[in-house]
Amino acid sequence: MRRKTGIARLPRPNEGGRIMKTKARDRLTELLTDGIDVHRCAAARALGSMGLPESSAPLVKALLDEDP
Repeated sequence: MRRKTGIARLPRPNEGGRIMKTKARDRLTELLTDGIDVHRCAAARALGSMGLPESSAPLVKALLDEDP
């Protein structure tokens, strides 16, 4: 489908992509609490870049958590 500008829109993600994104989100959320500090930082950056609203609560919790 084309916009009035003539630029094609990207198709919506299929269900398989959504499942993969959910699995990635779940694993990254686990790393926020269980990983070493370098892994926790990378997981937080990845979760933030995914832009999923349900990731905001675990990110805030990890932000407020002190290093072990």
